Formats: sequence, structure tokens, C-alpha cells
Amino acid sequence: MVPVLTILVYGLFLLAILVGGKVAGKGQFFADGTGREATGPLRGIAAIGVVLHHISQNEHFQSSGEIRLFVNAGFLFVAIFMFLSGYGLIKSLDSKPDYMDGFLKRRLPVIVVPYYVSVLFFLIFALVSRTHYEPAEWVTNLLGLTMMNKYAWFPIVLTILYVCFYLVFRREKSRDASLVKMLFAVLGLVLLYAAVRYMDWWLKFHYPGTWWNEPMVRWFAGEWWANSSIGFWVGIFVASKEEAIRAFFRKGYLLKLFVSLLLVFLLSGLSFRLKILLGYWNETVVQGPGIGTTFLCVLAQFPHVTFFVFSIYLLLLKVKTSNPVTRFMGRISLESYMMNYPAILITSDHLLKTADPETAQFRALYMVLVILLTLLLALVYRAVNQGLLRRLSGR
Repeated sequence: MVPVLTILVYGLFLLAILVGGKVAGKGQFFADGTGREATGPLRGIAAIGVVLHHISQNEHFQSSGEIRLFVNAGFLFVAIFMFLSGYGLIKSLDSKPDYMDGFLKRRLPVIVVPYYVSVLFFLIFALVSRTHYEPAEWVTNLLGLTMMNKYAWFPIVLTILYVCFYLVFRREKSRDASLVKMLFAVLGLVLLYAAVRYMDWWLKFHYPGTWWNEPMVRWFAGEWWANSSIGFWVGIFVASKEEAIRAFFRKGYLLKLFVSLLLVFLLSGLSFRLKILLGYWNETVVQGPGIGTTFLCVLAQFPHVTFFVFSIYLLLLKVKTSNPVTRFMGRISLESYMMNYPAILITSDHLLKTADPETAQFRALYMVLVILLTLLLALVYRAVNQGLLRRLSGR
């Protein structure tokens, strides 16, 4: 029997998607289907999905099997953010003269400042909670070279992708050539993850018990650093070829959408089987993960991610969904993402430290507290970020 909490969460998530929905007329697409009015709520839906994914990772949710659909879906929600980022960059590049002039100066602070503000938040939390860190650990944490906020990897990867985008497109001569170069940049990111993963195993094998070998402390500590990155490239590709894509899908839209969604389903199963066969987790104590095997394991997820975000794009052509909840979450999507981990820590280690974790009441209370704390911290975090960014820009 499906637990009541699971039914409630699935139902509310579905409502968040459907309420306020509009469908374009027969044979028509929304002209602004990928404009801010549509993509803002989509970011909100993805942000809600990420928060629920992180909640589902709690050991008591996993043992109970509640909201299990979110357990392995986190990278797909992040891929939506990646897609929208890549898509938006190309649309700006193609519509704004001299867009690449001062690109890094404009774009990177919006990502880097929130990253270091989250470090500051964790510094305050560590001091208040009297968390012990080694002296060298304090230094690397404050420099952002190790992860105090275990969920703060997204701004790091996005910064890398933005720099790659700038290097590829700043003196663009051929869009197709630039697309190929950008694809190789994403593959390079995956290869970097595979190499770091092997290095992590080597360090843990030769230097066990050190603080810098704790889980998720170093950069590229898991496959989530790489497996959604193809969404960024798909966004760039779709924005570059949008006119042809819209023309192709205008005729026989429903059938082609069905095929795309069917491929998402089939590729999901194939990806899962390949992960088991190749294995992110097949290494042993004396034999670490092969770089090539890890690289192939990430690549096995790329077709699934590609058709997932492409199907989302196809839906945007025909369907608009917007309501106060998704618009609000869209405005604080990055902030809720970044503040979800401290909310989980405060709830688990302090607010519910003495509660019985095996009960449904605990899980419901845990979810409510994590969500409320995430929103509260996100609003404070957003205010601090905006204040600092205004000062940096001189406004």
C-alpha cells in the first residue's frame, strides 16, 4: 500500500505542474513558449523537484520507500537548469550586439558571489554549532576548495561551463563548429570527473582516515557533478537550431512528442542497466574505478538526459504552466537549491535530534521543517546576494 505522505507529495507536485496550465490551439505553438514567463515557473518546478530529491535521500525515507520516485531523479531536475542556462546564453548571444564583451565580468559574479556567500553561511553555522574542522580544513573550506555545503557543486560546474562557452563563442566563425567544440568541452568535464574519481579512490586507499577523504568533501565527488552537464549543450543546440526544430515538430507534433517521451522511458531503463553493468560503485578496496569505465557510465546517462530536456522543450512549445507557487520558487530556484543542505542539517542534527525516526509522523515533520527552513534561509540568502551584487556593480 502506498503511504499517505507519498500520495500527498505526488499529488501536490502534480498540482504544482498542472494548475494554471494553458494549451496552444491545434496546429499552433506559443511564440513565447521559452520566454521568461514560461521558463520561470519551469525553474520553480525543477527547484521543488530538487528539494524533494534531497529529502528522499534521507535514510529513513529510503528505508520506508516513501517518495521513491524522487530518489534517482535529482540529476534530471538539475538538467533542466542546465538546459535553460545554455538556451538563454545563445538567445542573448544572437539578439544582443557585443554580448560577449565583458561576458565573464557580467555573468560570473552572479554565480560566484552566491557560492561564497553560502560558504559564509556555513562558517556561521559551524561556529554556532561548534563543528570541529582541522586548521587546514578551515582554510580550504573558506577558499571554497573543499565543500562545506555539499550541495553547492552546481555553481562550480556552471562556472566551468560558462568559461568554456566564452572561450568557444567569443570569436565565433561557424555555429556548427562552435557546437562541436562545446560538446567536446562537456565531454572534457566528464573526463575530468572520471580522473578525479580515480584520484579520490587512490587517496582513500593510500591515506585512509584523513579529513580530506571524507565523503563529498572534494570537488567532483560524485557522478552528479557530470551527468546533467549535457543539458547545457542541448540548450545551446536547441536555441541555435530552434527555427528548424519548430518547423519539423509543427507537423505531427503529438506523434513526435510521444516518440520523444517513449525514448525518455526506454533510455531511462537502458541507462539504469548500464550503470549496474559498468557501475559507478563497482570498485573494491584494492581495485578502484577505471577512468574509462566511469567516463562510459556518465555517457550512458547522456541520451536519457538529452531526450528528457528535449521533451520538456517540446512541451513548452505547446503547454504553458504558471501559478503563484511555481513563479515564487522560480524566483528563488538557486537560493532554495543552495540552502537546502543547511536546512537538512539543522532539521536532522538539531530540531529532530531526539525524535523517533522510524515513524511516519517523523518523516512528515522532517519534510515540512526542511521545506520551511529551506524557504526561510533562501529568502535571507537571496537578500544578502542581491545586496552584495548591487555593491559590486555600483548600482
